[in-house]
Amino acid sequence: MAAAYPADLPFFDELDGWSQSAPVEAVIRTEMSAGPVKTRRRFTAAPRRMTGRIPYLTPAELATFESFYAVDLAMGALSLTAAHPVTEAVETFRFVDGYEVTPRGLGFTVTATLEILP
Repeated sequence: MAAAYPADLPFFDELDGWSQSAPVEAVIRTEMSAGPVKTRRRFTAAPRRMTGRIPYLTPAELATFESFYAVDLAMGALSLTAAHPVTEAVETFRFVDGYEVTPRGLGFTVTATLEILP
């Protein structure tokens, strides 16, 4: 079961620099000895990738975020539910390669790539 993202933290809601991709690895391409490459659908449902940024977290909010990631998500091994930053529909997400924290004024910015699970 996916953990609920903390309601008191923003969820990758800065749209400047936000991106989302089509489903990942949903098609297999096979080289033929002659003629065009053969393609076929691999899955009926595949994850999509989303890159986003939380524009500003206070030091206390960053500590809450890092604790959620480390404990509730088992260092990113487990999935989470949150409202999609564009559609606002509740989706299931999973971190791809952790996250990055950079200082911003007296707070911090968090960037990450997540999978949107089917």
